[in-house]
Amino acid sequence: MLTAVSCGVSRDSDTAAGPDGTGTETAGTDTSVAGGDASTDSTSTTAELPPATTAAADEVAVDLVFADGSTGQILHGELNDLAVPVKKNQEFIDLIYEGTVPTGLEAILLSQDVWSKVLENEITRAGSSTTEQDRAAAKTLVFEQLAARLTDSTDPTADSERLYGEVPYLAFIVELQARQLALSNALKAKAPATDRFPCVSHILVDTPEEANKVVADLAAGGDFAAIATERSTDTGSGAAGGELGCRDPASYVAEFKTAVETATPGQVVGPVQSEFGYHVLIVTGSEADGDALASTALEAGLDAAKVTVDDRVGTWDASLKRITPAAS
Repeated sequence: MLTAVSCGVSRDSDTAAGPDGTGTETAGTDTSVAGGDASTDSTSTTAELPPATTAAADEVAVDLVFADGSTGQILHGELNDLAVPVKKNQEFIDLIYEGTVPTGLEAILLSQDVWSKVLENEITRAGSSTTEQDRAAAKTLVFEQLAARLTDSTDPTADSERLYGEVPYLAFIVELQARQLALSNALKAKAPATDRFPCVSHILVDTPEEANKVVADLAAGGDFAAIATERSTDTGSGAAGGELGCRDPASYVAEFKTAVETATPGQVVGPVQSEFGYHVLIVTGSEADGDALASTALEAGLDAAKVTVDDRVGTWDASLKRITPAAS
């Protein structure tokens, strides 16, 4: 399943034991800014205008025909506007690429731009648009991911903001992330009941006595999120007030799955014993998996799109849904 945001800035996932058997995922996938598909080979950090061709800024690097028949283009000048500041900024190169720029950076950036434009087209087809709220949420995520990398900084927030101003690629990644969020929200809102999954929160403790105390405290008016944050041994979901999200119950271990499927929404259930301990849970509603729907829509949009790449940059690989760099 292809997820555009996984090719942008992303923080490592923070996991702890949870009912899915592997931990509760609380963050994005673990990839570099330029994308997890980047070659392990590297080039020197020269600031020559990429790509290494005689292309003028107004020449077309990529021609696009989308699923609905509409068209788009990416110019060599747009590519340079992203790639050149990256290559010139040694701090950014050290932070993201461990000192050297990955081979085929231009093809990676163009691939991401293709994904972004297909996402934009899919958002329009879904009758929606990318909002400032989507962009704000995306920028927050990107800044959190940058700050996590700025381990030697005395002010990671200020340094993230400075890099954001120096490297336009970061604003591009924010927009890519925002479009993913916008498509996810649009498709989630339109999903039929058959595509909706229960939204679950839980509190995990070690003993039945602790679980019964949680149940009693909740019955006395205790706040579920506050108790989860304070007491849950599943620190991943605990930090989010116990929220596990809205997903297919089949992803949970058997005992937890059964409890979720038989729960009355809004009513506390538990204790439920599993291999991880004792759970107290509540089903708060139901919702479609917007991220999965957006990923599927992006894949379908890329499959349906006609992508023509300037052969001085590379060629479109329809099976991998990215641009293969031209031979140097």
